[in-house]
Amino acid sequence: MFRAIAFMGLIGIIIACLSGCATPLSRSEAHYGVSFHHALANQILDPEAYKNLESQKGLDGQAAKKVMDMYRKSFEREPEPVKIEQLIRIK
Repeated sequence: MFRAIAFMGLIGIIIACLSGCATPLSRSEAHYGVSFHHALANQILDPEAYKNLESQKGLDGQAAKKVMDMYRKSFEREPEPVKIEQLIRIK
């Protein structure tokens, strides 16, 4: 008899513990990610752009290549050597 009562008590405790895992979603959890999708959609300049099949005005391929080459070359300079006096500020 005692075993049956202990077993039923154990089953009751397990059911009580598992019922805590079955709570419904809160308001914030139900709308998780919605603000991200709104921000992403707001970054689109022209949502109807796919309907316009005319070519866009701007740089042609050769000019764009030259600009990008100049931009990449600007990073190829070697940094100036740092003097030890500048690091420890010897007077």
